[in-house]
Amino acid sequence: VAGLTNPQAKVHTFEPHEMNFGRLLLNLRANGLAGNKAHNLAATRTAGAVPFQVKINHYLSSGGSVVSEGEKFAKMVPAGPIDDHVPLTAQRVCVKIDTEGHEVEVLAGMPKLLELKPDIILECAFVPAMSDTEAYLKAAGYRFFHIDDKRWTLNAIDSLAVPPPNVGATALENVLMTTRQEPDGRERCERARADYEAAAGR
Repeated sequence: VAGLTNPQAKVHTFEPHEMNFGRLLLNLRANGLAGNKAHNLAATRTAGAVPFQVKINHYLSSGGSVVSEGEKFAKMVPAGPIDDHVPLTAQRVCVKIDTEGHEVEVLAGMPKLLELKPDIILECAFVPAMSDTEAYLKAAGYRFFHIDDKRWTLNAIDSLAVPPPNVGATALENVLMTTRQEPDGRERCERARADYEAAAGR
């Protein structure tokens, strides 16, 4: 979607599960997009390998996650910091992170990219482990907004370690992390909603 929306954008993708990675490359090819910026590895803090677990009830899985060694149905997959694989020369950067609880390690592997102040959409688990990351991002000038998918609104929140009101303790919710001013972010959300509704009506 990002590549078709802006053909000039350089889109890097990270996918550790080899079967999902193969499907990713097929999807890119089917849409006339190159796969030379697709990385078959788990984004994390340091280079090496990590145990990765996927559901076995289907040959494709959107719920794979990095786990502890010895976990059932886990296999070792290549891993590395995003900073090692993404050029740091872009003027405008956007990042989407959906890693099933591995968010702290992903963000720890992109300190140089964070210096470019990218807008980040993060699927957040709101766990205490996010506290240090939250403090680091706040010091860098970031503000946090809960993305209410049902109401198409951005709601300012103070913490990534504590669930927002009306969000369950175990819920995974999308959060916009940005150094932009709040009105600009809300305007973009409204524009996205209008584009989505227009596409759905065609």
